[in-house]
Order: sequence, then structure tokens, then C-alpha cells
Amino acid sequence: MDARVAQAAFSRIDRSDIDALVVPGGNFPTMDWIAPWERQFGKPVITTNQATLWAVLRAMRVNTPLSGKGRLLEQMPEG
Repeated sequence: MDARVAQAAFSRIDRSDIDALVVPGGNFPTMDWIAPWERQFGKPVITTNQATLWAVLRAMRVNTPLSGKGRLLEQMPEG
């Protein structure tokens, strides 16, 4: 699977009652697609790799935002 497949799936399922979009699995690169997807769909996008990186950074007590990698890593919210 590649990022275009996920984007096509988002286009099919996106509705106003969906609060966030999730990409499960970490077998394909998505990090560079997260911010564009968030702009396109107007809601947070969470991927397995992004959430794992967020958890590692939190465990290491690193709270430096990572720009361009989606809201989760740009805002580094408490978890």
C-alpha cells in the first residue's frame, strides 16, 4: 500500500461527522503526507508511525515540535 491508496480511502469516507482520519499499520511511508492530508481534509490525521514517534518523544521528555509532520507532532499535546 502507498500513500495514494490511503488518500483515496480518505476521500471515500470523509464526512462532517468524522473527527479524525487514521492510517493503521506502519509498512509504508506516510510522514510527509500527514500535513497535506490535514490541509486537504481539514481534520487531524494520525498514523501508526507518527503516533509511535510521539510516544517515544514523550517517554524521552522531548517536547520540541516537529513542523510539517501533522498536528500531533507540531503541537506535541500532553498524552
